[in-house]
Amino acid sequence: MKKIAVMLITTMLMNIGIQTISAPIYSDTVEVSAWVLYEVIDYDLSKIDVFNKNNTQYALEGTYSQNDFTIKHSYIGKTDKNTTPNKINGESNTTHAAWSQPPSIIRSGEAINITLSLSTSSNSLSFFSFAGSARAFLDNGNFSNAAGEHLFSSEKKNNYMAVNETVSATAGSGREGDEMRLRFTLYDAVQLETIYVYKWQKTDEVIDASEPEKTAEVIPFIDEVFVVAKTEAGEYKESGARVSDITGEVLIRHGDDRLGWDYLDVDMVINEGDVIWTKSDAYVKLSLHDMTTFEMRPNSQIIMNTGSERESKLALLFGKVLANVKKMVVDGTMQVEMSQGICGIKGTTFIVEDDGLKSTLKVIEGTVSFAAYGQEEVYVTDGQMAFIENGTLSHIEMFSLQDELNTWDLKTQKAVTLTFTIGSPNVNVSGMNEVLDVAPFIVNGRTQVPLRLIGEKLGATIGWNNAERMVTYTTNDVVIKLWIDKTIATVNGVSVTLDAAPFIVNGRTVVPIRFVSENLGASVEWISETKEIIITK
Repeated sequence: MKKIAVMLITTMLMNIGIQTISAPIYSDTVEVSAWVLYEVIDYDLSKIDVFNKNNTQYALEGTYSQNDFTIKHSYIGKTDKNTTPNKINGESNTTHAAWSQPPSIIRSGEAINITLSLSTSSNSLSFFSFAGSARAFLDNGNFSNAAGEHLFSSEKKNNYMAVNETVSATAGSGREGDEMRLRFTLYDAVQLETIYVYKWQKTDEVIDASEPEKTAEVIPFIDEVFVVAKTEAGEYKESGARVSDITGEVLIRHGDDRLGWDYLDVDMVINEGDVIWTKSDAYVKLSLHDMTTFEMRPNSQIIMNTGSERESKLALLFGKVLANVKKMVVDGTMQVEMSQGICGIKGTTFIVEDDGLKSTLKVIEGTVSFAAYGQEEVYVTDGQMAFIENGTLSHIEMFSLQDELNTWDLKTQKAVTLTFTIGSPNVNVSGMNEVLDVAPFIVNGRTQVPLRLIGEKLGATIGWNNAERMVTYTTNDVVIKLWIDKTIATVNGVSVTLDAAPFIVNGRTVVPIRFVSENLGASVEWISETKEIIITK
């Protein structure tokens, strides 16, 4: 069976040149660029009216001022003393969240510190356990506390404990006219938020005129001209790669033009042999024709060797790259070229490290071929590692997967890939096998799967209302409601018509996998050759 999983690739950082230069002194101020606040977008409380209009069992009341929100969540259905505990008409709680004022100017690389308070009051809940959660985030990431936590909740499982935290984040740089948004959000059935919009523009900063030296970053281009494929007319060939997300300053050049650096943007065509470089505060996500994605972290440089429809290549020059192989073409391959050797992969999970002298391979799942240049390949499998140094391949040995994953950021550690196969109860969950009570099957052209696993693995809280025969999936951003044997569902209170209704089979509730997964923020791929469904989040 063909495996589809997440591939992690990392290389050791090479030194980036830092050059000391004399700073000319003309005055006490110099023009520098920074993120400057120019607009604040307030929440429209009429959205709560929309929620109330579409709900007969629950009601919300909200108050709003910038950085200070309150949501009262009430049950307005009938009292039901047949439940344990009893459902009581009017039971409710109130969640309050507040943040300190963000700065009006944010400079690249400087920490932004915000204080957050979250609490629950007037709690008369009996049957229900309404919860509130709050966070702050920038376009390029979350604010987090010293423990790395970024989402804070006041809920039943923590006894509605009050939260008082200092959270911080660091903004990258931009280009003239770029926008960045800072958001404060409170979620309880709906999301209240204040949005601060910043623009990257020049501003005045006072400096010490007696300061003798400044440092300037030098572009660490690879001092080499590569052979680049071109058309018969002498034009560059498109690689099929496109930018799907970008933050900060990312540069690109043709492989045969060592000094031709230009700024990369979303609409730019990336050609075969192009070299892409992310600066120290930048990030870019590239999508390839075979649906592979590469996320380049700061201080990384790669060459796009992607000419073949059946073969994708990535030459790691230096830096750190996360590759997500969601779907490879049938009979396709992936090659990763390093300083000492080359890895061949066909839809599996592995990590490579390279410091220019030593190339290391660690296999998380599957089998990967590994060979020094000009030598025979060996096969490294689950939980094994090997390295090549001075042209010599080491012995194969075991390594600790958990220790390795602990060196990655939390987002990478928590990435989830689910592989379902029609007719099989076995599910591959990020490399681990789990068994379903009911195997996936197709109804009206839609795949149905048991409700609980798909929701839990994608980070949702699952609820069941026996009286209404209703399933709910709840996250910080969305509430999905589905009713057994009905083709009507709601997403954040908005009605949606389903192609296939949820229903109960062998005592287990099954739901349409694509509808639930996509509304929980995951991507869904169907592999017709193997009858596999790949869920990635």
